[in-house]
Order: sequence, then C-alpha cells, then structure tokens
Amino acid sequence: MKKIYLVLIAILSLVSCSTEDNTIENETHAKLIGKWYFDDPNIYPEGNNSFTFSTNGVVTYTNWNPYVDAFEDEDGTYSFDGDIMTMTFPDGVSLTFVQKVVFINNNIVEFQETGVSGELAYEGDYFRDGEIEEVEEDSSLKLLFDTGNVLTSGYGSPCYELSSESDNINTKLTFLLDGEEVNTYNYSSTPDYQVHESAMLDGDEIKIKFELVDFNPEVLDKGIIIYDIMVTIENSQGEVIRIENLGELYYCNDSRYEVTFIYNVKNDTFTIEDKTHQF
Repeated sequence: MKKIYLVLIAILSLVSCSTEDNTIENETHAKLIGKWYFDDPNIYPEGNNSFTFSTNGVVTYTNWNPYVDAFEDEDGTYSFDGDIMTMTFPDGVSLTFVQKVVFINNNIVEFQETGVSGELAYEGDYFRDGEIEEVEEDSSLKLLFDTGNVLTSGYGSPCYELSSESDNINTKLTFLLDGEEVNTYNYSSTPDYQVHESAMLDGDEIKIKFELVDFNPEVLDKGIIIYDIMVTIENSQGEVIRIENLGELYYCNDSRYEVTFIYNVKNDTFTIEDKTHQF
C-alpha cells in the first residue's frame, strides 16, 4: 500500500468550471468526479486510501488509521488551471499540492509533477471506484462534396453556344465505401446550379465519383463546364482532416467528364482519378 501519511492530493487536468453555478464545463473535469483509490481495489480491497472529488470544488482525503482501525476523512478544496490541479487541505498544517492530471484510461488517472520549482505534487496512479466501460472512439468520417456553378461553356470557348441555356445539364454523384455504393444522387437542371452533399462513412476506403452524364464520346454536341469541385473530410468531432480541390469537369474539344476522389482512411492518403477525351 502506498502513502498512508496525511500528505493529501493532486488531481486531474480539469479545465474551466463556472464559479457561479459550479457546472462542469470540461470533459476532463467531469471524468474526475467521484472516488479514486490509491491502489487497485481489485488487489487491495481493504484499507485503501482514496480521494473523492465533488462537483462543488471539495475534495475529501480518506485515510486508513490502523491505530483506531477505521478510516478518517479530511476535506479540502481543489481547482484547475488548464490541466494543472491545485489541491489545498486547510485543517491543521495547511498542505498544498499542485499536479498535472493525465488520464491513462477511463478508470486510471495519473498525477504528475508540473516541473515548476517549489510545487509539490501528489504523484501516482489512482483507480476509479467502480469501473466505467471503455467506449470505442467513433471512427466515422463526414465527407462533404461541393461544386461551383454548373454552366454552359462561356464566350470565347470553342464550344460556346453548343448547349442551350434552356437545356438541362445532367450530372451524377456517387459515394462508395470499400467498393460498395452507399449513396447516389442524380441532378438534372438548367445551367447555374450547384451540387452540395455530405455522407457519414466508416470504413477503410472511401470514394467519391462525380460525372457528366451528358458526355458522349461519339459526338461533340454540348459545351459544359463545372467549376471548383471540392471534397472536405471531417472526423466525428467535426475537425477538418482534409480539404482537396478536384479541379473542373468540362465537355468540349478537350473533355474531362469524370473525376473520382479515393481516400485511404488508415494511411490518410488520397489519389484522384479522372476520365478524359479529345475530339
């Protein structure tokens, strides 16, 4: 058993907590609330000292006193500055402990020295009273696909006026996961529309394919251009992982009528494949 003396605590890397209503605003702080034993209670079920952190900023040090064969409690206060916790026990001789709080997992927290001269840490690993089942991190990704305007070829293009402003331009967007189609969207509208879609996917390989359905390699009878084709990837926390520009699609003398974005999730790498044609 470690630390029977009354040298009291150090706590986890709590973040901001409202001083007005004591609401827990930080995930780390929330994880620390409760009782933490000095030793693994599965190995040392008896005479195990502990800290108990309450939501109101009170920490209780519980110490086994072998002379009276009972536990004794002493209350103190704790507060956080980032991931540094300060714990003060005012009874008798005032003791102050300052330590960095690091969670090894949901059930074990470590108090570490801050590295600042003069700051005393209550170093060690502490074990939660009642294990919490580890929750697997959500590995799904959010894929956002966007284009600029879908237009007929503009003035100065060799394909100018091959397509009428009153004719629909047909496009198709497909999301694929590990080789299987997940979502397919077909668009048919007069010029000057845009495409904006998203999908939540979880797998090893993600593909996004966008194509000009109107393309016919046998005849150049249309003039079409689609600007600013973009793919954005976000993790489950909403953090942006990648923003990639896939270029343009166009139907003219030189045609690029299909583009596919391929993302390797494990390696965080991507390739861009396209289909082109010259008349």
